[in-house]
Amino acid sequence: MKTIFALLVLCSCVGAQAQGHDMKVAEAMKMVSFMEGDWKGKHIFNAPTPTELAAVAQIHQAIGGRFLEDVITTTLQSGKLSDVRHLLTFDPTDQKFHAWWFNNTSSTPNELVGTLVGDKLTLESKPGQGGPSIRATYTKLSDNKLGYKVEANLEGNWRELLHTEFSK
Repeated sequence: MKTIFALLVLCSCVGAQAQGHDMKVAEAMKMVSFMEGDWKGKHIFNAPTPTELAAVAQIHQAIGGRFLEDVITTTLQSGKLSDVRHLLTFDPTDQKFHAWWFNNTSSTPNELVGTLVGDKLTLESKPGQGGPSIRATYTKLSDNKLGYKVEANLEGNWRELLHTEFSK
């Protein structure tokens, strides 16, 4: 029994060494560093009557710097907090940014893919995830301001769902 346990431990150690722990951070991740920081703002929801809700975004490097983790907490009108998690990385294979959005309205994440042009990162949901296509845009407005916009493609037209101007 001890021999079997020792073999299992040895195999686990060898397997862990074979993983890519020294994977390099994509250079493109430096280009979205403008998103990093602790941000505060108000989501302006475009409902029949526009609604403002306080929001806090904490965007920091994660997983060895290969990802940015974006945690957005919104204070709902009821006073309850709603939060989402976004993970963003760059895939050198297809030369695109990839994001996975986790929220409290779905049991699985949405995957978005996009590009950075200047100081504007635009991501669009991949087809076949259910519901309308989503487009998210992060824009560097200044060193201390970050623009954030979410749109949905409804009947072939992009409609803004919300926008936020975050400040550090």
